[in-house]
Amino acid sequence: MTKLRQGYQDVHRLRVIVSTLFDAGFSSYVDAARFRYMVSLRTRLRLPFMTRSERERLERPIPVRVREAFERLGPTFVKFGQMLSLRSDLVGEEYAAELVKLQEHAPRIPFPEVERLIETELGRPLEKIFVRFDKTPLAAASLAEVHRAELSGKRQVAVKVQRPGIRKTIEHDIHLMLLLAHLLERSVPTLARYRPVSVVKEFADWTMRELDFSVEGASIDRFRANFSDVPEVVIPTVHWTQTRPLVLTVDYVDGRSLKTLATSHAKSDQAERLEVARILLRTLLKMYFLDGFFQADPHPGNFRVLPGPRLVMFDFGMVGYLTGEIKTELISCFMSYVNRDMESYTRHLLELANRGPEADVSGFRRDVQGLIERFMFRPTRQKASIATFAKALEIGAGYDIHFPSDLVLFGRSIAVAEATALALSKDVDLDALVRPVLDQVVRDQLDPRRIARTVSANSFDYLAFVKELPERTIALLRKAETGEFGVRLNLEELKDIKDEFDRQNDVRVVAIVAAALFVGAGLLLQIRTEPILWGVPIGQLSLLTSFALFLWTAFQVMHRPRG
Repeated sequence: MTKLRQGYQDVHRLRVIVSTLFDAGFSSYVDAARFRYMVSLRTRLRLPFMTRSERERLERPIPVRVREAFERLGPTFVKFGQMLSLRSDLVGEEYAAELVKLQEHAPRIPFPEVERLIETELGRPLEKIFVRFDKTPLAAASLAEVHRAELSGKRQVAVKVQRPGIRKTIEHDIHLMLLLAHLLERSVPTLARYRPVSVVKEFADWTMRELDFSVEGASIDRFRANFSDVPEVVIPTVHWTQTRPLVLTVDYVDGRSLKTLATSHAKSDQAERLEVARILLRTLLKMYFLDGFFQADPHPGNFRVLPGPRLVMFDFGMVGYLTGEIKTELISCFMSYVNRDMESYTRHLLELANRGPEADVSGFRRDVQGLIERFMFRPTRQKASIATFAKALEIGAGYDIHFPSDLVLFGRSIAVAEATALALSKDVDLDALVRPVLDQVVRDQLDPRRIARTVSANSFDYLAFVKELPERTIALLRKAETGEFGVRLNLEELKDIKDEFDRQNDVRVVAIVAAALFVGAGLLLQIRTEPILWGVPIGQLSLLTSFALFLWTAFQVMHRPRG
């Protein structure tokens, strides 16, 4: 009976979705999915007899009609639209700008339901958990609402409570969205290249993580650990005793909003605006390039300013991750930008991309270089160098070149961060903030202690390889003896060739080491605070060593034995 009821609900909800899309003027997509029969006859017959206002509504720009349809379809589609607003690489700037307007206007949850959910999750009566609990929420959204409360010891906290039943609603909607995405990807070639199924799956992953407040709590703790030695950044403490998957309790920290500070004309605020802008960019650049773990939605509403100034960060429901490999390419990309090297910038950008079957690499390279050329040689404070990266990612979809979702989140996040900082102060010098961070990353990568830790961490892998090497060698020799390679080798006749090959291989290895030392020396010589070894700068020492190895390599090449 439960399955039958659920099936009926799914059919009813699918009919609502299809009818809403049809009514918004997307009948061609409804037909492509073969769902016209689900639209009521009354709605279909009304098309020729629409009023003037209805015709005007259908003549409005498509992005506007998409936003309005999402608003009508409720919280799941509102969240989906908000996610798409972060993926301008897929939907384009026009759609992204329109979908940003999606607002989560939601009614308050009746307080008895709030109380019942908290008591069920925490296993105690509300009055036993909190000394005081405000019945009126500080904010209400489609997924949750936030209440102010007080713990023992007069500790002020903010309690985030999930809307009852919202997870079930979203799961059912995502199931239907996947069905529509599969049908449209198969039936509409123009949509297939944007991979709607992958987009919906990505949305499902993000939203399910966001609905588990214990995951957000763990993210907050990770950010607190990453910024434990940065006094200018404040991240609220999670109270785990009062936190569960549907309830999140953190310190309540009030402060001045960035919007209020940015619009203030008081002379006393000018210096503070500039300093807060610098703190904001330094904080986010550390997240991106040093930690590889960042807040994916750094809009002004997620920050407050305390005296000092100190920056308070909120809302870690959406976060991004950058792997070591991606970070390395990103750093190279931004170093190329700072050094005005367009070719290197584009090459590293392409290393980060996934190329589709119809990828036009030369067209992508031409457009990206044209884009960055317009910004690269502007005066420093007008370059918008950070936002340029996000714009470059947006170009990719038109050439069937796609980027990992976390990288797109990074691009969007860093563009929003730059815009927020520039709104606070036009005097913030972006290059002056980016270069020290990149220098620090290079120092960290070349730090002997870091290299030693890496070797130590991989020591068991090396040991396992050494242990397996004799067995693999014996197996290889047995294959050689039995002729399983398909070619029998006379080792006596090949001895001379083998000796010469070994010698040339040694020369190649030394040449590679020399080249690596030369490149490393070049990077170290660019760092202002270069490391010292035995009283000599490591960069100069590396340069001399590489020169000596190059001379030895040249000597070996010129004095090769004659056969």
